[in-house]
Amino acid sequence: MMPSSLARETQRWSHFEFSAPECFGYTIDWPIRYDDLAPWYKHVEKFAGICGNNGGVEALPDSVCQPPFEMNCVEKELKEKISARYKDRFMVHGRGAHLTQPQEIHLQQGSGK
Repeated sequence: MMPSSLARETQRWSHFEFSAPECFGYTIDWPIRYDDLAPWYKHVEKFAGICGNNGGVEALPDSVCQPPFEMNCVEKELKEKISARYKDRFMVHGRGAHLTQPQEIHLQQGSGK
């Protein structure tokens, strides 16, 4: 996954972040897991209006996303090269709190593109 230059990044933590202390035996284990937070992630993503894409990458759980910004020519070329050479590596859009397709809830709040 490539980092994004978008401000207001909103990546979901995956089950890896919540289970790492237990798996690797360091620090205090989390009292919750990803599945406990998933409905809240979904609620916040709809309310805030998160743009990006879903790539089906286990370490970056899929989100409720508005359409992403278009990749520039360098990003497109890099994505193509990564996909051609590595079947287990992915370049996805960073997810950020940017309205690319405002919904009624956003318009009611006075928010737009």
